[in-house]
Formats: sequence, structure tokens, C-alpha cells
Amino acid sequence: MNNAEFSWNETPQAAVQRWFELPTTKSEEWATIKKMLADEINRLIKNDFEKLLHILYRIDINEQQAMKALSYGNAAELLTDLIIERQLQKVESRKRN
Repeated sequence: MNNAEFSWNETPQAAVQRWFELPTTKSEEWATIKKMLADEINRLIKNDFEKLLHILYRIDINEQQAMKALSYGNAAELLTDLIIERQLQKVESRKRN
């Protein structure tokens, strides 16, 4: 499945792993995924900022919130929280529909 595809049955954890091409873990615990995601976001901030912005846009992260997060020293952690929050919102929305 590529980044453009979407699965209604996909867990938020799996979606985050897919978007950021993180290794699939046996545990879908947020703590594990959050650590991997923050590391990958740090890597993208340093090495491929355009790709990070593209992914944030595709995930539908609020641009103002993302830019605000990027202005802080712990940008990767703040962006990680925004991404996880957005994925959970999508799950709740799917449950209602």
C-alpha cells in the first residue's frame, strides 16, 4: 500500500507507520511508534524537509500548528503528538459514519 491509498480498517498506528515508512512492530503501542516517529521526523527535518511537509499535508495536519511546532526546539515531539492526535480523530470520525 502506498501513501496515497487509504484503508478504512487501518489502525491509527498502522497509518502512522505507513506514512512515515516506519518498520512494522509486533506491538502497536503508541509509545513504541511515537519514539520511532519522532526519530524519523528529526531525520526528515534535517535531511528531507520537503518530504516532511508533503506528508504533513497529506495527513491533514493544520499548517499553522505544524509551523508553530517547527519553531520550537522539540519540534519532532510536538509534530509527533499532532500526527497521533489527527490519526485518532480520523478513527473517531470513521466510527461515527
